[in-house]
Parts: sequence; C-alpha cells; structure tokens
Amino acid sequence: ADKLVTKGHCLIQCHLGSELNEEAVQQAKQLDGWKRLIEELEPAYLGREAEGKAAWLESDSLETEVSTGLGLIDRTISELAYALEPLATTMFGFGVIGRTDGLLRAPFSSRDEEERIFEEREV
Repeated sequence: ADKLVTKGHCLIQCHLGSELNEEAVQQAKQLDGWKRLIEELEPAYLGREAEGKAAWLESDSLETEVSTGLGLIDRTISELAYALEPLATTMFGFGVIGRTDGLLRAPFSSRDEEERIFEEREV
C-alpha cells in the first residue's frame, strides 16, 4: 500500500507457475471481443501512447469457483483488492466499494487485425 501512495502505482508479479501462465496466455489468444478503447479514455486505462488491443474479462465473484488460468489470475487480483480495502480510506483518502472487471492488453497479431480493430474502434 505504501508504494501505491508514494508512486501512484505498483507492479505485482504473481508466481502461479509457468503452466498456469501458459494456459492464461492461450485463453487470452482465443478470446473474442478484442478492441481499442475510446481514444480519450485509452490513456487512463492503458497508459500514454498505448499500443495493441484490449479485452474486458467477465466479472469475478468470490462466491464462484474458478479453474481456468485467466480466472485464477483475475481472482488473485480480486483477493488483493479486497485485502487493500480496509487501508483505502486511511492511506488513499477514499473508500473502495469494489473493483472493475479485469482488462487484458495484448499486441496485435497481424497488420490485418490491427486495421480491422481500428475500423471497429468506438468513437
């Protein structure tokens, strides 16, 4: 939490095993719904000068069991968010009431895919 306060961000690396990570990569490659976000919102979600495509994951609920690579990684992020929730008001100055759905980011697989996704971009 201290790094979030002092830097405004932190990098979290989950060591869930190479097999699980590879499963998540393969699931991400098979996802439908890849797109570019609205141009004005893209830097807030993906950073300045963002390249590539993005896809939203389905909502995570702690009441449901997950067994897929992407699901387990997303669950880890949910659990971290819930662990930080009690610190939010004191350390960050605001209350937390939940988290947004997971957002994946990946490079375009080809120039054709890039052109197609840009044509379908939300405006």
